[in-house]
Amino acid sequence: MQPDTTDAESTSPVMTLAEFCERYHIDRANLFRMRRDGRGPDVVQVGRRVLITHEAAREWQEARTVRALNGAAKNRLLSMRERAAEALKLIDAALAVQSGEKQP
Repeated sequence: MQPDTTDAESTSPVMTLAEFCERYHIDRANLFRMRRDGRGPDVVQVGRRVLITHEAAREWQEARTVRALNGAAKNRLLSMRERAAEALKLIDAALAVQSGEKQP
């Protein structure tokens, strides 16, 4: 998820929720769900306005990227563990055949 690059950061340190949604290609309802579930970016409330700093948006994006990478790494490790378990079964079977034992 790459944000659209604009000059907004140079003109203002904050963005509206609509600007955040447009920049990160997120539906507004999805943003509200993420905020409700504690998965959204940190916000600043100024009066009735809810704003997001560009720094908070970057931190949110980095945190989501790390979680995605961690999930992918976990899946790779689980796959490797399954392959290792199969390899150990084959090794045990080969050793049993070599030593003349009956296979289970």
